[in-house]
Amino acid sequence: MSSVLIVEDEVILLAVIERFLRPYFCRTFTANNPTDAIIIAQKHQPSLLITDYNLGTSLTGLDLCLAFVQNPQLNQTRRVMMSGQIESRAGLEHLIELLIPKPFTGDELLTALSPLLPARPPSCIS
Repeated sequence: MSSVLIVEDEVILLAVIERFLRPYFCRTFTANNPTDAIIIAQKHQPSLLITDYNLGTSLTGLDLCLAFVQNPQLNQTRRVMMSGQIESRAGLEHLIELLIPKPFTGDELLTALSPLLPARPPSCIS
């Protein structure tokens, strides 16, 4: 079953991103900090992680991605970073599969994520 965990400390932006992605996943989970994200991820094991770089805590989105890489339960989760501060994925390929520059529109988000989204809406049978 396809699922996504979205991590963003800006609550309104988190809700907007979740609304745009909901049609593409059977389950969407959200967190506004890395600690909650890890707890949710360990419980639900999402197929995709989308995280902001700056999460308003001492831990960054890169720290969160590293925690996923180092966790045997989560290291197969595909990882995407959103950032207005990082301009290139160079040197980060082992941590993130895709970098989405901020700011972005909903259409730009979907276009950037298109290689990772299912070709058609999922058939979600519990």
